[in-house]
Amino acid sequence: TMVHPMVRESSEVQYGLNSGSLRPEPHLELVVDGVQHTVLVFRANISQRSAGRHVDFLLLSHEFFERRTERVIYPNPLTRRDVLRFYSLWNQAVGALLVR
Repeated sequence: TMVHPMVRESSEVQYGLNSGSLRPEPHLELVVDGVQHTVLVFRANISQRSAGRHVDFLLLSHEFFERRTERVIYPNPLTRRDVLRFYSLWNQAVGALLVR
């Protein structure tokens, strides 16, 4: 299973939230900088039968993550505080998914 913080959807990046290709998972409630945040979690299954591969993706949706675009995937040029918030939320989300 791969975990991916979603970027903002655009003409080049479409997750298919309305197509039914993503299944909602239980959301995460996390605290960053003293404020509670809800991270939406979606599961996508990708199979390549010819290669015998199957990968599950957990896609994380939150405004901190979706400020980024496919061209600017790192949380810059945010302020230092915003970068810390981004990584705090990301690290807590991955940790919460690991203990599920």
